[in-house]
Amino acid sequence: MKKENEKELLKLKRVFSPKYILTEKLAEVYLFFALLIGLCFATKRILYGILMILVLILIIFFKLVFEKRKSNQTVMKFYEDRVEFKGKMFLFKTEERSLKYEEIKDITFTQGATFFEKRFQKAFGYGNIYIYPKKGTYLTHGMQIELVEDIFSKVEQIKNVIGDKMI
Repeated sequence: MKKENEKELLKLKRVFSPKYILTEKLAEVYLFFALLIGLCFATKRILYGILMILVLILIIFFKLVFEKRKSNQTVMKFYEDRVEFKGKMFLFKTEERSLKYEEIKDITFTQGATFFEKRFQKAFGYGNIYIYPKKGTYLTHGMQIELVEDIFSKVEQIKNVIGDKMI
């Protein structure tokens, strides 16, 4: 990975935004629990309705905790000759990958994959960056960092760092 006395040219971090998580990431959960809670109160099962509200609060709490942990441990660093990625992929699994610029097939960015995610990421100014390798698959050798703040300026910075180093 990093060599002694080597200068880091660009560092991208995943953003932790409670406002974004509470709106976009949990929208489907809110809808599901609104239907359940409404059904409980409509059938006069108040205790079950209150229980559903408590479960929803627990889901929101744990989602925020896991997203905070994921954000704190996800970083992509660009050096003179390569890019390195370290990130929390699942609950307890951390991935570390490194690709020389010559090994990269393509670097793309998006603002969300689904309809709602696109709208919310555009509204918040976030985006996702994907690095595809020439050999192997994206899942085994590629890199992805989601929820990068000020995505358009970060993409320009990546272009300035890499320049014509990708062959």
